[in-house]
Amino acid sequence: MTIFARWLQRLLQHSASPREAPAIQLDDDGLTQVMRNGEVHTVHWNELAEVSIVTTDDGPLADDVFWVLSGERERCVVPGSAEVIGRLLRRLQALPGFRNDAVIDAMGSSGRARFVCWQRDTAH
Repeated sequence: MTIFARWLQRLLQHSASPREAPAIQLDDDGLTQVMRNGEVHTVHWNELAEVSIVTTDDGPLADDVFWVLSGERERCVVPGSAEVIGRLLRRLQALPGFRNDAVIDAMGSSGRARFVCWQRDTAH
């Protein structure tokens, strides 16, 4: 099991229901996630390095789609059932080269998979 898979598994264990899910704030600066234990994680838009979607085989009775925003220093995982998902998707779709086809593929997945929707162009 990869480090990321173990990290996601720990997150899922601590976010078993919407009542227990992390609080998520979305604004012009970035996305901030406040965990139940008080930890705060923020990914600023200007530091965003990758957007991916991780799917699990836990559905349909549990969250099985997670948006992963990886920054230069932080990573936030947003459950697909979060209230901010519509606003988040619109914000992410404005990124140059954002792959809507990866979103569609992820939404059709019923197993454990990772779909990269966007990566910062490091060629500059």
